[in-house]
Amino acid sequence: MTQSIALDDFPVPKNANSQETGEEKQEREKHRHEKNINQLPPTGTTIRDRICNLSWDKYKTLVIGLLVLILLVLIIICVYTANKVHQSIQCCCCQCCCPDGWIGFQDYCYYFSDDEKNWTSSRNHCIAEHADLAVIDTTHMMDFLRQHKHTSDHWIGLKMKENQMGKWVNGAIFNQLFKVSGNETCAYLGDDGVATARCYTGRKFICRKKKH
Repeated sequence: MTQSIALDDFPVPKNANSQETGEEKQEREKHRHEKNINQLPPTGTTIRDRICNLSWDKYKTLVIGLLVLILLVLIIICVYTANKVHQSIQCCCCQCCCPDGWIGFQDYCYYFSDDEKNWTSSRNHCIAEHADLAVIDTTHMMDFLRQHKHTSDHWIGLKMKENQMGKWVNGAIFNQLFKVSGNETCAYLGDDGVATARCYTGRKFICRKKKH
């Protein structure tokens, strides 16, 4: 008696290529899953936390930038102020501590008159301005006075005697720093240096007083 056998009773072997394709697919799924896990925020960290951290980094950068800018502005202000103070000190040493119409040089203020007077009236004019006729202490002072007197003769605070002996209006003895020409009493500063003339003649004059 012949027994019939159903084909379904025998499993159909799977194709080798199909089996490898399935393994590759499984491997790809595994890698995809791991990748998705890596892209998730760390444990306890949400996307909002990440955004906050990113904002805080930008905020810190902005704050540091502002602090650096403020520091630079303060440095510029300090340098500008220091320069102004230095200029003020120099100005005070040169000119600004002198009254209008007076010229500063070293520790003194000088006034070069436009009108002419005799020696005594010239000195009285200087005294009324809390000054006196100019005393020439150094060669630098002589150069300064000759530069600013222009071409006119100006009385100075020196009275001469014989043999180049003389006395300044401040009581100092003439030390012959320069030669005085002429045989008269009152001294003036001219284009050729210091000379003497009769005290009653009219000339311009130079006053000198200490800076305040």
